[in-house]
Amino acid sequence: MQMMKIQLRLKEKRLRNLLFFGLGFFFLGLTICTVMTGKTREDAVNLGSLLALLVMSFWFLFDNLYSLPRAFLDAVYFGRTRKSFLVSYCVSECGVACTGALFLVLLHALEGWLYRISFHEVGNLELLEDFFRPVVLLWGAVVLTAAGILFGVLMVRFGQKAYWILWALWMFVCFVLPKAAALKETGPDGPARKAAILAWRILEALPPAGWMGMLVLFLAAGMAWSFRELMRMSV
Repeated sequence: MQMMKIQLRLKEKRLRNLLFFGLGFFFLGLTICTVMTGKTREDAVNLGSLLALLVMSFWFLFDNLYSLPRAFLDAVYFGRTRKSFLVSYCVSECGVACTGALFLVLLHALEGWLYRISFHEVGNLELLEDFFRPVVLLWGAVVLTAAGILFGVLMVRFGQKAYWILWALWMFVCFVLPKAAALKETGPDGPARKAAILAWRILEALPPAGWMGMLVLFLAAGMAWSFRELMRMSV
């Protein structure tokens, strides 16, 4: 219980920073959308909420690269058990992420209200509605918590090499996957194109529950590895 109180006090500053960045980019997106669309919003979307969502998500993920290693070393040096640290850190991080998710729900509602009273037409106001439902954002907060802890443990385990691991993952998502999609459509006939077509068919055949199951399995495996590494690691 004492460890939980310590973690909650430490998380206050992170939570303030998270909400501050989200609010700042929310108003930036709101301003951009207002200036570029004039008096109507026929082709506009909720840019403020979208920018806040993206910035808060990336900030939360990559801040764990620094906050988890520092918190872990401090806890061990001051005689806290690793198990109590892991439980308190996970719970407090999930609390920060869920608070950010509920904050995004409020920002999305505020943006919709401002647009409705300020513009003659609202256009695509409902386009991103499903992404900002509370249940979707709260589930997303749990996923971000698991991913952020995995990122932090990579930093503890591999040090500066963790940046190269994350860079390779980023390159795979941004370049390899789009190239595989293009190869499926326009690539020359050969083993590579056949493999791309087969992989794409398998992915397209998966229902949403299948994608969710794969994500849950991946994150569960990552969390199990993270707990195992921190419990065994010498400092």
